[in-house]
Amino acid sequence: MKANPDKSNIDSLVDRHFRREHGTLMAVLVGLFGTENLELAEDIVQDTLLKALQHWKAKGIPDNPSGWLYKVAKNQAYNTLKREKYKKRYQASQPPQTSGEINLEEIFDTASIKDEQLKMMFACCDSVLSQESQVALILKTLCGFSVDEITRAFLTKKETITKRLTRARTTMRHAGVSFALPPDNALEERLDSILQTIYLIYNEGYNASGGDRLIRKELCEEGIRLANFLASCPVGNKPKTHALLGLMYFNFSRFETRLNKNKEIILLADQDRSRWNHEHIALGFYHLSKIVEEEEVSTYHLQAAISACHASADTSEKTDWHKIVTLYNYLQKIDPSPVVLLNKAVALGNINKISEAIQLLDQEEVKTSLSDYYLYFVVFSDLLMKQEQYKKAKKLLIKALNLTNIKAEKHLITSRLTFCTSKIS
Repeated sequence: MKANPDKSNIDSLVDRHFRREHGTLMAVLVGLFGTENLELAEDIVQDTLLKALQHWKAKGIPDNPSGWLYKVAKNQAYNTLKREKYKKRYQASQPPQTSGEINLEEIFDTASIKDEQLKMMFACCDSVLSQESQVALILKTLCGFSVDEITRAFLTKKETITKRLTRARTTMRHAGVSFALPPDNALEERLDSILQTIYLIYNEGYNASGGDRLIRKELCEEGIRLANFLASCPVGNKPKTHALLGLMYFNFSRFETRLNKNKEIILLADQDRSRWNHEHIALGFYHLSKIVEEEEVSTYHLQAAISACHASADTSEKTDWHKIVTLYNYLQKIDPSPVVLLNKAVALGNINKISEAIQLLDQEEVKTSLSDYYLYFVVFSDLLMKQEQYKKAKKLLIKALNLTNIKAEKHLITSRLTFCTSKIS
């Protein structure tokens, strides 16, 4: 056992290892108990986490934390399988030539776990589920996301996500979704949902939904890890997977420059670009180089190209905002979402097309869809301030302040409010 750190460090360590191992543990357990017993697998994994919190705080952190989690989960799985109904199900699932005896050592083998995780990713994306349900289910079961985190990722309401998850589990159970890799053509169809899930994982880390931390590096690393894992499998080694990896690496390169020593937000234009991670930027361009011959352009291609514009600019002033606006025009055609329009408005503001940007954000559909999104009001207020409409900007900033609980975001909004007030008075 390692020395006993303080409580907050143990909580952080348990969370990090839990995030890292949650998906693999769930995949193995669902392989054992079947998709119809998804909640049973979730219960075992959650119980494993609680045992880790209790045991590590009392006796210190084990030398191999991940191994400890696997051992506890394996023991609980064994105890569950001794119950007659689960034992019969497990034996019935074994090939005829085997003895049907429980062999958890083989099931928890590293090579087997990788296969099981891939199966689980695609099982959660079965065609009987809507794409939104598929993504929510993977976030909950394979990534250990809370309902609140998924709510933020979807920009929707908590009760909506709760119902969506309940419906997804029920549908899987009634449809008897198989825990096996479907034919290649079906795998291709499900890839989009998996990529969307990975992107949402990354975004939750890049701009956290709650707590004191605006950014959660471990989630960004998890998103990149999952995308690399997918790219290493034949079915996932596709141009859009590499485009997503390029996008994530470009954005991740700025990670250490996004907050100052007081954990306050540093805007992109004010970041010290000499401190951007050039290894990550190089990886971003490497993945972009693997998709130049691709005919089909995905949203990830265009978003990666936009991020590449920032990564290749030595200074904020040298950023090719005209090219970025052009890329957003293309992106809007294939993904006319309110968030895309919000980002396009930012780009338009940087080429002095303020009125056009305001008209974009003033559309009824955009206002309704982003009415609970604090950044919508921040961006809108910035545009109004450029037109010296400080009273209107102040009203929007007050709305924004009430839509976030994250200290770094509140500080940014408050500083803007102070500036607006000084201009009004």
